[in-house]
Amino acid sequence: MEEEKSESTLGDLRERFRLQRSEEFLATALKIVTSEGVPALTMQRIADELGCSVGLIYRYFPSKNALLGELQRGSLDVLHTSLQLTIAHLDELLSE
Repeated sequence: MEEEKSESTLGDLRERFRLQRSEEFLATALKIVTSEGVPALTMQRIADELGCSVGLIYRYFPSKNALLGELQRGSLDVLHTSLQLTIAHLDELLSE
């Protein structure tokens, strides 16, 4: 039982680290795309910015297109949340 709990905790830590690392890659990619455009984004550029190997990035994202797709998904999530908040605010104003 103690061993299962230890393995579970270790698995949780690994997953949190993996998520954190993935978010670092995405944040760096977003910074590059925002400041210099998509053509400036390369896996090597991200690796250079973060001081890691290109191979490490490919463990998280199989291609540049996969990374860009994840950036787009994140942007759509932000837009969706913003739209929901705006609609809720308008509903409040209209009900007054």
